[in-house]
Amino acid sequence: MSHLVLKSFLLLTFLFGCGNQATEKAETLYHAAVEHAREGQYVEVIVSCQTALNIDPNHVEARLLLGLTLLKQGKLEEAVTECRHAISLAPKLVEARIALGDVFVRQRLNDEALAAYQEAVRLAPGDPHPYRKLAIAYTDQSRYSEAVETLLKACAIEKDHVATLHNLGLVYERQGRYEEAATAFKQTLAIDSTHAEGHYQLGLIHARLGNQDNAKDNFNTVQRLQPGHAGAYTQLGQIYLQRDKLKESEETLKQSIRLDRFNPESLHRLGTLYLRQGRTEVGAQLIQVFERLRNVSEDIERFRYILTLYPEDALAHYNLGVLYAGQGGYQEAVSEYQATLTINPDDIKARNNLGNLLLRQGQAVAAIQQFEALLALNPRYSQGYNNLGTAYVMLQDIQRASLAYQKAIKMDSSNVDAHYNLGQLYLDNGMREDGDKVMEIYQRLITEKETEREQAAPKEK
Repeated sequence: MSHLVLKSFLLLTFLFGCGNQATEKAETLYHAAVEHAREGQYVEVIVSCQTALNIDPNHVEARLLLGLTLLKQGKLEEAVTECRHAISLAPKLVEARIALGDVFVRQRLNDEALAAYQEAVRLAPGDPHPYRKLAIAYTDQSRYSEAVETLLKACAIEKDHVATLHNLGLVYERQGRYEEAATAFKQTLAIDSTHAEGHYQLGLIHARLGNQDNAKDNFNTVQRLQPGHAGAYTQLGQIYLQRDKLKESEETLKQSIRLDRFNPESLHRLGTLYLRQGRTEVGAQLIQVFERLRNVSEDIERFRYILTLYPEDALAHYNLGVLYAGQGGYQEAVSEYQATLTINPDDIKARNNLGNLLLRQGQAVAAIQQFEALLALNPRYSQGYNNLGTAYVMLQDIQRASLAYQKAIKMDSSNVDAHYNLGQLYLDNGMREDGDKVMEIYQRLITEKETEREQAAPKEK
């Protein structure tokens, strides 16, 4: 009997020892993930967290960090899963509730975001951070009275918090409570006189109330504190216009557009000024750009706003890249796609779009690097091979271009672009028989697609 007890004791000691070692290993991996996160190495964060969770599935901190990192990379459904798992492990963990709310905000699930933030407030009534998050969600739903009430509660907990007071001023402004908004912005600036956005918002309030001299002072301060703030130049241009200082208005509005070509207000005001002066051609061009931009300006503004709240949001950067490229802002789009890939190197769409923009700019070698990287991620991506072939054509490497186009067709025999490009490549290089064969297939594919469209079109009764 004693021999059996001894064996059982030794077995339990062994199991507990292994368990402790496993727990320590998971903890070490979690701390490594935290360091990777500080360095912005998000792929490594995910690998470390997933490895830790394979060892200890109940490691709540690793689970939450994984969810937050997936959120940054724009993998929203996976982020929701991890945040909910963290909450199931630690129902009173406020950070998990806030993280879940943040995911819902990105998904534009406002009611779900409100519920998550409200639960965070209930769990931590003495912490101002959940109140600030909740107020943002209320504001996004235009529930301004509730946003004000929530921000005032945050102010009662932490009196001199700049961001809280600034947001309070913004909500008051949306309510048309301009005097109270001005007071909130002045309180912000009393705490931090270098807060450029506070000066800008206070200037807008002064301008709205007709205090042009005070507004001008605020906008000039913004220019000094943040020389790249396009909005300050826009508003100064309007003040000069109202004072009939047309030359000053023109130069200031032009500077605003140089700083931000996606600023519809400056485009419209400068275009209108030129039309009034009889400079019809240039004025009409600016108004045309304004009209085209106006269709997407709300979306641009939203994604910029998201990035003020969450600067490391891969999806917001990607969407801005798409919007900028659609407006002809190719260099700005390149910057946004590069920001996306810094956060999420596995984003195939961002790599493909970046490669295409680099091609458009004549940077064939840099484009090839992007296409090869995305094909390493997805070796069966037909359009990637097609784009790679086009890059090699730009470098006049006919053999590699031909192989890339052939690979594109092998991956997808219905790829119209690849057939056309390969056929044209053969014809341009004297291989008429091969070129004619490929072009024959291209024409057949075009005919088939047109027939499919006609059959899919609704029939008139």
